[in-house]
Amino acid sequence: MAIITALCESYKRELLMGVHAISDDYRMALFVDGARLSAATTAYSSDMEAVGEGYEAGGIPIPNMRVESNGAESYIDFDPVVYERLTVAVDGCLIYNASKENRSVAVFNFGETLLARNGKIEVEVPSTGVRGIVRLK
Repeated sequence: MAIITALCESYKRELLMGVHAISDDYRMALFVDGARLSAATTAYSSDMEAVGEGYEAGGIPIPNMRVESNGAESYIDFDPVVYERLTVAVDGCLIYNASKENRSVAVFNFGETLLARNGKIEVEVPSTGVRGIVRLK
């Protein structure tokens, strides 16, 4: 199994149950090819997580997580996540809620291996120009 882009099924249920709040500590962890991440992922695990200079297990906080609306729909959005001074090769990421027992939110496959040699990796999801990871119409 590979890294499969998806909004995690457990997150959808937990969102409706009121488990997650926009003010919680959401984080993004980076993973290598071979990680088993998909809609079925329920919690962060360090199995197959990126290892490299400048990268710490568990990833980094997601900046400016917020709920936005354009009048017709509402969505959860955040600023790009920037990892500075890394030496890693990564293929995808997991967004998870560190405030709520590391419960998973979403998985993203980058579509290619991103390489950094004492450089930075900037992740903006979704990258298709559509804003938000959860959209309600």
